[in-house]
Amino acid sequence: MNNPDEIAALVFAALHLPFLLTALYNLFTAPEVLSADGHNEKVSLLIPARNEEKNISQTLNSILAIKDPLHEIIILDDNSTDATRSIAESFIPKDERIKVISGKKLPSGWLGKNYACHQLSEVAAGEYLLFMDCDVTLKSGSVSYILNKMKTLNLSAASVFPTQTMSGIGEKFIVPMMNWILLNFLPLTFVYTKKNPAFVAANGQLFCFRRNHYGAHGGHQAVKDKIVEDMELARLIKKSGSKMMTFTGGEQVFCTMYSSLAEGIKGFSKNFFPGFAIPAPLFLLFVTFLTVMFLAPLIGLWFSPLFFLPVAMIYIQRAAVSHISRGAMVFNLIFHPIQMIAVLLTGINSVRLTLARAAEWKGRKI
Repeated sequence: MNNPDEIAALVFAALHLPFLLTALYNLFTAPEVLSADGHNEKVSLLIPARNEEKNISQTLNSILAIKDPLHEIIILDDNSTDATRSIAESFIPKDERIKVISGKKLPSGWLGKNYACHQLSEVAAGEYLLFMDCDVTLKSGSVSYILNKMKTLNLSAASVFPTQTMSGIGEKFIVPMMNWILLNFLPLTFVYTKKNPAFVAANGQLFCFRRNHYGAHGGHQAVKDKIVEDMELARLIKKSGSKMMTFTGGEQVFCTMYSSLAEGIKGFSKNFFPGFAIPAPLFLLFVTFLTVMFLAPLIGLWFSPLFFLPVAMIYIQRAAVSHISRGAMVFNLIFHPIQMIAVLLTGINSVRLTLARAAEWKGRKI
């Protein structure tokens, strides 16, 4: 084997094999939220809300439309400067379960969302605490399915990566890469089946805890200064020996994270690097390696058909992940190169903002 192109093509194929196998494994095994008829648990649905006037009506309407039993629905207005509170309060006459409370001034040493969730946990009366972001919407049966799984499998917690809805073109260049990283690199069932804390994934957009276990793990107070608090909470759960499971949203749980490419890059930049919990040089080496690995074979194919194998492996991975996450498959396949460049730039920006302590979200420094 003296042909350099042949050697390079085989090296790339070998590098892509574990990723391909992971994506295909997830295609057939990744836990997905389905619909269930009901549950018998006392659930507090807890929503931290800061400057969410664009999203909160849609979210609350989706909650009121579901048939799942909920003991209470508590919205914490986290010192919003827009119409978030008045919109939330307009729903109180529609359902007696809805309460709107005022968030306290952010103390030193806390991050905003972490403190908001902590305050919600202190006033909640449920045996289960279901934290949900203001840009998430639910279909009927979703909460019941999650609660029944938690009871049947004796889970301390359950988290969901919602199906992402994107109305514009810009966010499609960056938002799908969250699921790409998750489902291409981690067999999702390992979150439940493996004790090793390295096999962890969680999403604070929808995160449910048994109340007594939440307190035993320290709750949000234990991760009060962590940017990626959902992953840190998941690590605490795994380290304690407790069980948790992470689902994809399927046709039951949806989220509209960002409305533009710029907003998407800003949002992912605040937690991309911190979420990996590794030194900056190693993280930059990692994202650079990924970019080269997932782009170089496409460039090589222009010069030699020998690169067809690794290119085919790349696109099978993208197709599998798009199918699992209900993504825009054709768009993801066509614009894969641009998405990879977006990942690299976002990774570099994430390191820059984190090290400079310049990251911010919703008007607050992180």
